[in-house]
Amino acid sequence: MDSPAADQTLSASAAGADLDQLVETLTDTHPDAYRGFGGAVAFWRAVDETRAAIPASGLTVTALYGHLARLAAGVRDAHTAVFPPGRRSFTDASAPRYGIDWDVVDGALVVGAVHAAGHRPLLGARLRAVDGVAFGELVERMRRLRGYDNEHGNLVQLAQALDDPVGATLLTGAADRRRVEVTASGGPAEVTLTPWRPRPADRLAPASRLRLPEPGPTGIATALLGTVGYLRLGELLGYREAFEIARANGVDWVLGERLDAALERLGVTDAPATVDERIALVPSASDAVAGLLERLRAAGGDRLVVDLRHCPGGNSIIGDLLAALLYGVAAVLDGDEGYQVPRHSPRYFEHYRDSDAAPGYDFGAERDWHATRADPRRRRELRRDALAELRGELPAFDRQLARVATPPAPRVAVVVDAFTFSAGFDVMLALRRHGATVVGTAPAQAANCFIDILPFRLERSGLRGMVSFKWSVSLPDEPDNGTLLRPDVPLTATGYDADPNAAVLLALAHLDRGGARTGAGTSTDGGACGTAPER
Repeated sequence: MDSPAADQTLSASAAGADLDQLVETLTDTHPDAYRGFGGAVAFWRAVDETRAAIPASGLTVTALYGHLARLAAGVRDAHTAVFPPGRRSFTDASAPRYGIDWDVVDGALVVGAVHAAGHRPLLGARLRAVDGVAFGELVERMRRLRGYDNEHGNLVQLAQALDDPVGATLLTGAADRRRVEVTASGGPAEVTLTPWRPRPADRLAPASRLRLPEPGPTGIATALLGTVGYLRLGELLGYREAFEIARANGVDWVLGERLDAALERLGVTDAPATVDERIALVPSASDAVAGLLERLRAAGGDRLVVDLRHCPGGNSIIGDLLAALLYGVAAVLDGDEGYQVPRHSPRYFEHYRDSDAAPGYDFGAERDWHATRADPRRRRELRRDALAELRGELPAFDRQLARVATPPAPRVAVVVDAFTFSAGFDVMLALRRHGATVVGTAPAQAANCFIDILPFRLERSGLRGMVSFKWSVSLPDEPDNGTLLRPDVPLTATGYDADPNAAVLLALAHLDRGGARTGAGTSTDGGACGTAPER
């Protein structure tokens, strides 16, 4: 079905119908849609105010998006949102942009990369204002435009909105041309930006002391940095196991548009008809990780850097695969992964058609978590069953795990930034549980939050979005890190300014010194961690 154009006018009744559909989606799917508003009365008041804001003469799709986006933002959940007109995500590569990539550094937005040679002097500049709206006011306005898990999450979403014509217009009220004021090395500067479609190949960033591979079509890149292994994970939507898990759960939308997109990125022009054949064309993450570990051992290395900077999410099963291949079956059966409470709604069953779950909230994992805290043997039994099921669903993982059943685990440093989100954050947690050191900037994702999305499309406007269906408590015993997880080895602004890959250099220095994580937010490196470079 074709969607109306962004500037097409909808009648008031059509706009109201989409509002009703969004409200139904939130209340029937989300585990706690009222929580962010402060309760049911406040939620329904916001719905009433949104309805009253729709003019009797109607409004454009873009204007409706602004109203509905703010209502969804009130849920205060980074995984629940309405996307701009014509988008399937906030990072849709086909949409026009301004070509400025912002990074989050010490509570500020900094120009990390540009896509036009004339904007190279802006690299490293700090944002002061956009269209006359000061940075602090932009931060406050962003809170009302999209949900977030913590302060870094709000800044990340501000960075994304300011590179998007629709988001920036909602924030400043100005037209497409953006007047951006920054503080650069030479002092205050101002630049006017117009939207265009920059190519990834045009991206310009400061020169680095390191040459690092970029993630390929699978979202994975591997290398040896001398005798140190390097694993880079980007958007985790293109590796085989993600689709094998979707097939096991009957998740049609992943096996449809997501698999089609993965094959397109791989350059497959004549894909076979059956899902099994199509999945078989996608490279395996298990094979990629196992291959890197074999090369690392052959080189005599015992250190590994896992780079999750700007990893926006995807399918998080790669975190379980990586932990098992690094640390072995026995280690994976121990440790505390917390618990999750999914809500099995009619929308859930539409997408998870093979699920045998009962409708409603499932507190089984929470009960098991409480019960097995005093019974580690029972916890290992439950995990053993889950791992056996996983090995049955993922042939490449089963094959590689059988080969390295008791591996000598390397020392691992995980590099994160504010943009490490969702599945990327889950990978970091999976390794952190086994002693990996976390290096970099606190991520936008919270450890205790709403996760796992179901897509939706509003019928009249064609606006798409996502809604969480699961409450997750990944760090039940670390309340201080549950909302904003602080790295063991934090990156400073001084380090960031020194090199765009400063966090990787910081991780390498940490591993060279024999540093190991001794507890949340602490490292054997002591105060030295703030002096090396990163991104």
